[in-house]
Amino acid sequence: MIETCYELLYSLPLSLLILAAWGRLSSPEALLSALLALGVCILLKSGPGRLRLLLPGALLILMAGAVLMQEPGTRAGFIVEKLPLLFAVLTASACFLLSVAAGAFVPVRRIFAFVLILSFAAALMMGEEIGRAEAVPGIFLLLLVLAEEAQLFRKGNIPVNPKAHMVSLSPFLLCIGILAFLAPAPAHPFDWGFVTDFMGRAVSFARSVAVTMGMREEYKGIAGFSEEGITWGNLAGEEKEVMSIVRQKDLGEVLCLEGAILDTFDGREWSTRQEWTESDRRMDALQTFAAVEESCPEHSGELLREASFVLVMEDFHTRHVFSPPKLILPAGNPENEYLKSGKREYPCSYYRMNFGNEELLRLLREGEADPGGLAEYGARFGVRDAWKEFPLYRERIDSGYLPETAISTRAEDYLEELLAGAGTDYDRLCRIQELLSSFSYSLTPGELPPDIQSPADFLDYLLFEKQEGYCSHFATAFVIMARSRGIPARFVEGFRVPVSGKEKTGITSSMAHAWPEAYLEGVGWIAFEPTPGRAMDRGWEGEAVSLEQPPEGRALPRPVLSRDEAPAPEEEQARSSASAGAFWIPVFLAVLFLLTFILAERLSGVLRARKMSPGERFRACCKENLRLLSFFSLILQEGETLSEFRERALGVLEPESLGFLSDYERMLYAEVVPDEGMLHRAVENRGGLQERLRKEKGLPVFMLYCITGFLGGDTV
Repeated sequence: MIETCYELLYSLPLSLLILAAWGRLSSPEALLSALLALGVCILLKSGPGRLRLLLPGALLILMAGAVLMQEPGTRAGFIVEKLPLLFAVLTASACFLLSVAAGAFVPVRRIFAFVLILSFAAALMMGEEIGRAEAVPGIFLLLLVLAEEAQLFRKGNIPVNPKAHMVSLSPFLLCIGILAFLAPAPAHPFDWGFVTDFMGRAVSFARSVAVTMGMREEYKGIAGFSEEGITWGNLAGEEKEVMSIVRQKDLGEVLCLEGAILDTFDGREWSTRQEWTESDRRMDALQTFAAVEESCPEHSGELLREASFVLVMEDFHTRHVFSPPKLILPAGNPENEYLKSGKREYPCSYYRMNFGNEELLRLLREGEADPGGLAEYGARFGVRDAWKEFPLYRERIDSGYLPETAISTRAEDYLEELLAGAGTDYDRLCRIQELLSSFSYSLTPGELPPDIQSPADFLDYLLFEKQEGYCSHFATAFVIMARSRGIPARFVEGFRVPVSGKEKTGITSSMAHAWPEAYLEGVGWIAFEPTPGRAMDRGWEGEAVSLEQPPEGRALPRPVLSRDEAPAPEEEQARSSASAGAFWIPVFLAVLFLLTFILAERLSGVLRARKMSPGERFRACCKENLRLLSFFSLILQEGETLSEFRERALGVLEPESLGFLSDYERMLYAEVVPDEGMLHRAVENRGGLQERLRKEKGLPVFMLYCITGFLGGDTV
């Protein structure tokens, strides 16, 4: 008992500390799973008899039954959904092993304390918040190690049992932990002064070195931008200024800065197979400029306008370069030095598009595939032989941004209805944008269901189940729908900056954003904004033209949520039958496991009995008879001889039921070797006592005797 309590002193708070630090204590199921895992570990280490194997086996059977109860198509998703519980179980098991090692080896305990102190110090210096759920178990563990060390250094007054001494101290340590948990925390963290300043400089230097060497970037945004491609679930982050804009000219109301352009979506994450290169940037700006000049040569300035600014990197270390669409790259500068991420500031010039101009909207709808001005204006954009390079550029767009995109039949039918009457790609994209912007915006939409494993699954989930999310959700759905209509599209991460018009505009982490871009023939890449409540730069000189509207008298169809659809009676009946059948799966497995366990134990008992000598069998039978007597309230007391115990038992039972006691006493003290007669008498006494127990105490008590004997492993 002392050994078990001592191991719990380390394993339980350590498990709570790790689970809290990883954010896995948000559900009661995780805590219960960790506690159950600790209980199983203790049972396996010091449990009585066969019980140490029976309970873990039963738990495995229950877990297997829970998986088999799921429908075949959802089992993999069910397992993925329960991975946090598996993490809690593995964490608790590892902590128990560490506690056993800490109790057995002093160096392990000291290393453990050192790592714990170092982790807390690093978190404080890095500005990471340490909650009470992490701090209190950590304080308790450190006090525990300090008490153990103080115990080791006490000269001439060391306890006989150090572990028992630590268990006796645990209530006082627990009181200190509870007081620390209940104590009010200051409103502001303690200022470490020069230590914090030194650590900040060291961390900044280390980040700069990491970025220079091509290692992972450091970024904590609220939504929209990260080097991970995309992170689903509930988002939150710090609010800090990461960049700023100075010396701005004609930027309009909103500036979008592209950071990462991604082309491949697997249903859960975005990635990049084809990089968006400098030559691609030049060709895109050239194509748009040439299309405008060819379409409206006398009034091209009303459709395109050159804007500029200087971007300054503040507290932001990243491998990405941020710049607006339609960037004008200087001719004769193929290396483009000012866009290298090693510089802390660089100028940007680009073309703004006037989406409030009817002529530009006509061009977006009717743009020709190969504007003849490419060759004429190529030199201005540093693109030699532009007409020859354009087919290769166009081929890269189709191969990188128009993969084969299959969607479900339900989504296909819905899109057919949604896009009915939209005559051009631009009109179709505007319909999709209008639909998605009518959904609900939320930073806490929850995690994606684990069964979503393809773009089609994601689109069905957003259209017909959730209809809620943040920018990454809507941009992803837009790209999937555009590609399914044969329109090249891509997912862009960066920043959406409301321009202040002041000398300096700060760009904070909360401005991180994601949006889609689609390629329109003859015009180039055009950004869209399907996120509810957001808008792109409208343009100048007049109000922005509204999105393409459906024919008069017909509203855009809105997808029906799956949860509002009642299943057909036949489907519901089949589902009920399947659920009823699935209910018996774990029951059948549990019964099968129990019968197999009993049969295996019986067979092993027979084999053990055959290998025993008569003396060993006699000793085992006498111990079993003494256990039987305990159910008659006859328990051998400490210091009591077998003769004295027999005299006391004669007041309850007949002498013929206690004959084995005299034989057992002769074997123990007179060193008489048991013979077949002594063994036969002990076996007869056992049978008589069992029969009397069943008749006098009733069947429940007799069943309790059988079960405890089976689990204890003392039967012969």
